[in-house]
Parts: sequence; C-alpha cells; structure tokens
Amino acid sequence: MGNSGNTPVKAIENIEILRESVPLLPEEEAWFRSGKENPGLPLRITPHYLKLMKKDLSGALRRMAIPRGEEWTVLDYETPDPLHEEPYEVVHRCIHRYRDRVLVLLTDACALYCRYCFRRRFTGENRGVLGDEEIRAVKDYLESHPEVREVILSGGDPLMLPDRKLDSIIGILGNAGSVRSLRLSSRIPVVLPSRITAALAGILSSGPRVWQVIHINHPAEISPEFLAAVDLLAKRGIPMLSQSVLLKGVNDDQEILAKLFRGLVAAGVKPYYLFQGDLAPGTSHLRVPLSRGLSIFRELSSMVSGLALPAYAVDLPGGGGKVRLGAEAIAGLRDGEYHIRSIDGRIFRYPEEPV
Repeated sequence: MGNSGNTPVKAIENIEILRESVPLLPEEEAWFRSGKENPGLPLRITPHYLKLMKKDLSGALRRMAIPRGEEWTVLDYETPDPLHEEPYEVVHRCIHRYRDRVLVLLTDACALYCRYCFRRRFTGENRGVLGDEEIRAVKDYLESHPEVREVILSGGDPLMLPDRKLDSIIGILGNAGSVRSLRLSSRIPVVLPSRITAALAGILSSGPRVWQVIHINHPAEISPEFLAAVDLLAKRGIPMLSQSVLLKGVNDDQEILAKLFRGLVAAGVKPYYLFQGDLAPGTSHLRVPLSRGLSIFRELSSMVSGLALPAYAVDLPGGGGKVRLGAEAIAGLRDGEYHIRSIDGRIFRYPEEPV
C-alpha cells in the first residue's frame, strides 16, 4: 500500500510474491541476497506493469522495475543528490533553482519504484504527503516571489495523492502569486493507468492550467490501458508532454526511441525531454555513455519529425542545472570527462563512462 494519506496501490513489494509471478535472473536475485540493513530504493511493481513485463520479450521493462545486484555498486562520482536540489530548498520540499518556476515534492511514494531513480535519497522513504501547513508555507513563498509563474508538482508521484487532496493543492498553488500554470509530472498513466479516471480528469481540467507530463521510456509501455487513460485526459483538453530517460539495455537504440515517440504523438502526447542518466548511486549499469547518447540522438533527429523529437538534455552534476545537449553546450572532452557549458556560461564536468 501507499503511505498514509496516499491513494492505496495494490503492488508486489516482496521477493516471495515476485518469484511466484516471474522467474528471477541471477543478477536480480543478487539484490535480494545482499543482506543490507538498508535495502535502498524499495521494490514495488504494479500488477499492470507486471503484465507488460511478461509480454516484453526484450527484458527492457524488467530492467526498469526489478532491482539487480549492480545497484550495490556506487561509483566515486555518484552522489545522493545528483541534481544538487537540497541547496535550493527554500521551504520544506519546495525547490527554487530557476527564476520563474519552483518544484514541489508532494510525496515520496510511487506506484512503481524505477531502478534508475535519481531522487532515491527521498523516494520510498515513508515521509508521507506534504501537510496543509507545509502547503501554506509554499503558497506564502509564492506570494512573496512574483517572478515565479510556474509550479512543477513532483515527488515521488503526485498522482499517488487522493483526488480531494490533489484538488486542494492545485487550487491553492495554482492561484498563488503570479503562478499561471502547473506542471504535474507522473509515471502513473504508464504503470497504473486505472488511476486516471473521469473524476481525476475533471480536477485537472477545471481549475488553473495543468500540464500533464508523462514519464515513459519504452514503446512496450504504450498499452491499450495507457492509450485509454491518455484519451480521457485529452478529451478534457489537458495538454500532455512526455519525458524519458535514456537507459542502457532499455531504449539505447534510435529505432526503439523513434517507435516510442511516434506512438506518443499518435496518442496526442508531445515528446518533451529525453534525459541523459543522472549520476545517482547504484545506477551506472543503466546509464548510457554520453558519447553513445549523442550518437543515438543524431540518428534519431534524422528519423522523426520535429513534433516527435524531444530535447536531449542533462542535469549537470554539482548544480549546473538542466542543459540541452547541442554543439554549443559541449565545450570538449578532456581526461575522460565532457566539459559542458551551463546556461550561465559556467563549465561543469560529466564523466564519459565505458561503452
């Protein structure tokens, strides 16, 4: 189940039930046999996603959902806060890095815990939902900062909140200060599409402008249930974008990405971002070397229309912020590190990992 106050989620959360559902690979068993007191990011897989995993003969979906022994390997340059969010936390769980927008972490719970999660210092830690007083503190901050025009609702997954709580938060933050739009980032349309109901669509379409950003990584995740959920949102006029992460053994192929992004456009979802993997602890086995990512994106750019092409971006280690990876951003490759120019002109380093 989810945390107290979250929408209950029926899910697989222990190895015994998982073993009954799908045979585990030796590298997956290795995670469960670690004997670590702190198991790190918990296991949680929804029945819907399990069904998709069983149909996916490539094994791509299980790499995103089932932990592997490689998660216990932590490289020197991997950090618990790879996006350097904590120094920009202005009030509890409200992060103000960019001038005109803030990020609010509504909950640490997700319907499925993705094994490449960059916010694993926070996600799945049983911290609960942001309380009423904390929401008011965020509102007060927005009222005193008129430069903020957009609020990004994230977590965890904000759609883990019950309708009434989510409706209240959207009303409070969407009308605070100079805020003109909300961006709601969620993987639930993919992993728990039954959560997308007519009532929820009504909430998202009846108040301040809400943009639904859907986290999706592979064409096998475009299920009939996903398409029905997206159609429900589209019929209420809710604009939809997607964000994806480039992942080794999952979607590090231009043909797979082209199929994904074309499928999203056909469903009425604009591909928005394709992210280079963040330097989060225990995720190196899923990160694609940046040189290969750049090569894949060059090929992809010649295969799909501008409508189907997202921006390829990286969140620079050490607090450099989000940068679109074009020729103007990359200052060079020296001593095994890419030198990448941030928006304000500073140079940050991102390691070139083995192919």
